[in-house]
Amino acid sequence: MRFSQFFASFCALRERSPVEKLFPDSRYAIAADLHLGDGGGMDTFGRYRGLAESVLGAVYLAGGHTLVLAGDTEDLRAFWSKDITQSWPRIYALLDEFASQGSLRKLLGERDLGLIRKQRPRYRFHHGLRLDWEGFEFFVLHGHQAARYFAGMDYQDFLQKQLHKPSRIRDEGDMDDAGRLYRTERRLYRASLRLGIATLFGHTGRMLFESRTEYDDLRSSIESLLRRESPKTEEGSSVIDAMLELYRKELARMERHGQVPGMTLQAGEEGSLAPCLFNPGFAGGRKGLNFLEIEGGRLRMVRWVPFARIPRSLRARSLAVDEFEEYGVARCILRETSLASVRDRVELLARRG
Repeated sequence: MRFSQFFASFCALRERSPVEKLFPDSRYAIAADLHLGDGGGMDTFGRYRGLAESVLGAVYLAGGHTLVLAGDTEDLRAFWSKDITQSWPRIYALLDEFASQGSLRKLLGERDLGLIRKQRPRYRFHHGLRLDWEGFEFFVLHGHQAARYFAGMDYQDFLQKQLHKPSRIRDEGDMDDAGRLYRTERRLYRASLRLGIATLFGHTGRMLFESRTEYDDLRSSIESLLRRESPKTEEGSSVIDAMLELYRKELARMERHGQVPGMTLQAGEEGSLAPCLFNPGFAGGRKGLNFLEIEGGRLRMVRWVPFARIPRSLRARSLAVDEFEEYGVARCILRETSLASVRDRVELLARRG
């Protein structure tokens, strides 16, 4: 697929998407790829049922957040819709409450496109959402639109073709195929930089913050620690030595699971990488619930875990850990930046490009 074909499709999708203003007191919680199923052994989100109910209800709903579900909330490719709703009554009750307050934004991905066929869907849905911060745009979408199969596709035509002659759709969220994953992210990167916007998406399942993966950040942290000196502890080893050991173990784990650097090959002039891509990863990741948060003019990547089981390596890598002991959950802030900083850097690199 030519980039020009995708770019035209991307621009058309963006033009059709609703626009909302961001203010200093705006609060948004963005998650992608919940993949809700029938609650059985094949339902990958099942392990986070209690954690998700506490985070959505006690923290985000009570805190006045607008909840953005950025696609693939239900896995309609593997489960029947009625089985999903019957298996997750508490989650849907919370979503109903968000919707009744006008604070639910539901976007569609490739796994829940079947909702288009419903004459009376439970929630109003869109394919994209544009968040305007002082004239700069954060565009939220699922991201499957950058896959070759979906670019330029009218969704009604797509569903009709699938009903009459189903075809095998390759899942670009498959972490075993780095090639497809890179191509999807590169198209979104190039389109965002050309338009001078930031894109928040899901689909590929890789956590990205300012176009960098966790792997990138961990390697950068190790390099930074190696340049520093640290006072000795009572045992004689330095504090930095202990941190390095934790980081190296985590880096080795990532490499064993096939995680690789992010958009480093897409750096612009003078080796500058535009901070225009943000991906919270699968909502129910391997070690907790992943969200992007917008609050007080800042954007952060967070991971929610049970209060009593915060991994030592996660605590060490987090900028801060907020403990909600009364609800049994803890929020680990992995990355954070200001919306103004993202705007300034993207606009600068977009002009250079």
